[in-house]
Amino acid sequence: MKAIIGIGNPGASYKFNRHNIGFNVIDYIAGEWDKDLELFGENYIYSKGEFNGTPYLIVKPAIFMNVSGKAVKSIMADFKLNVEQILIFHDEVNIPIGTCKLKLGGGDGGHNGIASVIYELITDKFPRVRIGIGNNFVPGKMANYVLSDFTKTEFEILTSSYEYCLKMAEIFIEGGIQKMLDYNSFINQKKRPL
Repeated sequence: MKAIIGIGNPGASYKFNRHNIGFNVIDYIAGEWDKDLELFGENYIYSKGEFNGTPYLIVKPAIFMNVSGKAVKSIMADFKLNVEQILIFHDEVNIPIGTCKLKLGGGDGGHNGIASVIYELITDKFPRVRIGIGNNFVPGKMANYVLSDFTKTEFEILTSSYEYCLKMAEIFIEGGIQKMLDYNSFINQKKRPL
């Protein structure tokens, strides 16, 4: 089994915030796979399914971003998963909007949600997809920026991010981390000029 997890903040007022792109990706994947997410305990909402014979979960924590590690830890305990069986989607200000980067392990990069996951799991050795939201803010105003909504133009640019994340989820479920890394290398090579 694999768990596809997007982190963000629950509640209607946060729904279209830049910081919630991880949740929005999960909503997109759930829509593509015709899945409805349901509350499980207090920490997260999820749906189960199979993709080409491999069981999966798609998950959103039901608690705030800065403590989302508690939900990830609960998911792993409830379904007896290890860090190689989870893939986390989250926002990243240091990547341009419309661009995504796959990362295996490493620090939190100043992201409080990822810091919480690392703290709760006592490891940083889990794969994640960093979804670019850009950094079009004045110094000292990052919190305002990430907690503000995407513009209509930005939503249009994000289409490629949603498609990339869906593909990464499918490859991760079927083939695991290595297949995902291989595919990512392949598409990055295709982008390079000859």
